[in-house]
Order: sequence, then structure tokens, then C-alpha cells
Amino acid sequence: MISEVEQAELIRLNDRHLHGNRSEQRNAADEAYRRSLESSLGSQVQAERATQAMVFTTAGVNSESSPEEVLALLNRIVDVIVQNYPVGTTQQKAQEQKKIWGEAFPGRNGYIIALRDMYRAYQMIGIISKKPEIFALAGRIYSIVEKFAQENPEDRDALQFFIQQGTYANSVRALATYKEAYAATNQMEYIQFLAEVLGKALKEQTSISLETAGQLFLELIAIAKSDLPKKAPFVVGQLAKKIPKHVLDTQQRHYKKLAEQISGEGQENTDLSKITLLGKLLLAE
Repeated sequence: MISEVEQAELIRLNDRHLHGNRSEQRNAADEAYRRSLESSLGSQVQAERATQAMVFTTAGVNSESSPEEVLALLNRIVDVIVQNYPVGTTQQKAQEQKKIWGEAFPGRNGYIIALRDMYRAYQMIGIISKKPEIFALAGRIYSIVEKFAQENPEDRDALQFFIQQGTYANSVRALATYKEAYAATNQMEYIQFLAEVLGKALKEQTSISLETAGQLFLELIAIAKSDLPKKAPFVVGQLAKKIPKHVLDTQQRHYKKLAEQISGEGQENTDLSKITLLGKLLLAE
């Protein structure tokens, strides 16, 4: 269990990253990174620190980042993965990390949470570094979660994985299952997922997906009206955050632009050398 002091520290860093200016966000990300490397994975608090560091660090790769900053952030992501996540130079080490993650979050599937973090990171690193072995690892992670979800169709963390990281079709199916199983007791999270899938539906731009987008939008409006003082600003905030990202696809374009700046076509950049380590690590399966 996480102590009250440790929990307060995680919350403090999260608040600084969410509500601070750019300098404060960087400081929070720096601190989260340092804390994620303080010790070997062996407890829930270390898993929480690793997840927090991954979220903050990947968020740092944005339109305001210079190529030099991006390289430093990518190297940090590799550090956090190697130190904490279920990968290793031997299958035994990877399995040991998998076991620890599986027990890290009471009532949740820590192993799937770890795979979610890794998949998101590998996708981003693959685009920027142009290394096919990184994309291959991301594909293996997706397949592992897909197989697990077939055997455990209502697992909450697997559903979240496909809502956020899955294809449009998979995300729609996962959202429907999540709504039936969990929305009543996790409505704020459900609002986030509604906005996420709505953005994917708009990006898909087919007659069926646009009809789905309309239905999801009406559902969000109904939720907002059900508790205007509390939920309306949150719904609007989620729409503003999720929809432009998916419709305009600005983040993907930015990653590709950074790839061109960091390493010219056919030219190996030595600053990316640490990333090749990810392609050699064994995933726990």
C-alpha cells in the first residue's frame, strides 16, 4: 500500500504538471523522472512513480519542443522503461517485472497498465526515431493486450487500452462494454473516454463514424445537463482537449516533423543510440 506521504507527493506533482506554467510543468516532469529511478521496481509506489514519469515525459514532446529537447526526453523514456517496466535482457527479468506490476495496483490490472504506457511510448519513439524495430515492439504489445482482452472481455484496463490506443472500431466496441460494466460508478472517466472515441469517430470521416460521433456528442451533452455546475465545464474541457488532436492529427504530424529535424533520411544519428536498446529488450508475455 502507498503511504499517505507518498500519495500526497504523487498528487502534488500531478497538480503542478496539470495546472502550472511551462516551467513548473518541466520541473514536475524532472522530479517525477528522478523519483522513478530512485529504486528498483518492487512496490506500488514505484509503479505509480514510473507511470507518472512516463505520462509527464511523453507530454513534454510537443509543438514547443526543440529537437534537442526531444532527444533528451526520448532518452529519459528509455531510462524509465528499462528501470521499471516488464522488459529485460533476459526473459527471467521481464517475467519478474511482469509479476510485480501484476500485483502493484489492488483491484486493477497493473500489467495491462504497464503495457498501455509502453505502447504509447513505443508508438511515439517509433515515429520520431524511424526505427522499425520499435514499431514492431509496439505491435507485439498490441497483440498481447488483444489476446488478453479476448479471454477477459470486461477487464477495465484492457478496455481503457483499446479506447485510448486502439483502432476506431476497437475503441467503439471497448467503449460500449465499458459503458455497460463501469460507467455508472466511474462517470468522470467515462466522459473522458466518450470524448476520446468521439474524436476518433470524427477523424474517421465515414457516414457511419459521423453518425456515431453525433450520438456520442448528444450523450456528452446529456451528461453535462444532468449536473451543470459540476460536469458541464469538465465535458467542455474534454471536448476541447480530445477533438482537435484527433481531427487535425497535429501531434502525429509534429512527431514526423521532429523525425526529419533530428535525423535526415538514411542518416543515423548517434544521439538516438540509446533507443536501439528498446529493440533488443524482451517483453514479458
